[in-house]
Amino acid sequence: MQERYTFSLRRTALALLVLFSTISVQSFGQNPAQQRFHFVVHDTLELADIGHLVHALEGNYERVKNDLRVPSLPQITVQVWSDEDAYQDAMEALLGMRFPGSRGYVTGDRELRLLYHRRLSAQKEAVHEFAHVVSLTLNSNFGNNPRWLWEAVAMYAAEEFRDPKEISYLLEGDYPSLAELNTDFNSGRNIYDVGYMLIEYIVTAWDHDRLIALIKSNGAIEETLGIRESEFEKGWQKFVEKKYL
Repeated sequence: MQERYTFSLRRTALALLVLFSTISVQSFGQNPAQQRFHFVVHDTLELADIGHLVHALEGNYERVKNDLRVPSLPQITVQVWSDEDAYQDAMEALLGMRFPGSRGYVTGDRELRLLYHRRLSAQKEAVHEFAHVVSLTLNSNFGNNPRWLWEAVAMYAAEEFRDPKEISYLLEGDYPSLAELNTDFNSGRNIYDVGYMLIEYIVTAWDHDRLIALIKSNGAIEETLGIRESEFEKGWQKFVEKKYL
């Protein structure tokens, strides 16, 4: 078994300042109990490898926390694997199954796990999982309940917008229902195409406070937004077509 390195931002402040001079990490020099994140890297990873993830999480910490109306957070553990098999092994040991293609997930409101890579999407994926953690602080029963809103909120927080002009089924007028978007990760992933636009519609047609209420109500559309689910779906389709198509 390869050695695992653990470290905190305080203990590695000097190294990060040298290697990533553009990063402003507010937790440097604080008491360990007050640090925002505690990082654990696995396999062959070293501290220098994950500077882009540190940058993304620290740089978006206040924005995501404030957008989701969460006044404070506990210290969050961030575990990062470089070996995909080891990452999937750890996932299976915890969740009882594997999710091929996954690059991140959360274990609760105090830990997120990431698969290391250097593609352009890596930083957004880190923020996406952080948004899941913050969402669970807002509503501890929110995890995949419902899945469409759970993923859509994280995509919006991470600014993971996909242009509908690049989504063939939307161009053909075949908009997925919320029920279809609720299928699990191994069965369907259309939510990752349209999640950002779903939240954009909610915030535009209602407001941000209503989005927070929808999260707290676990996606109870009629109770929270005052319309039936079918009306919501039609309204979202018209919103997308008018703004983007």
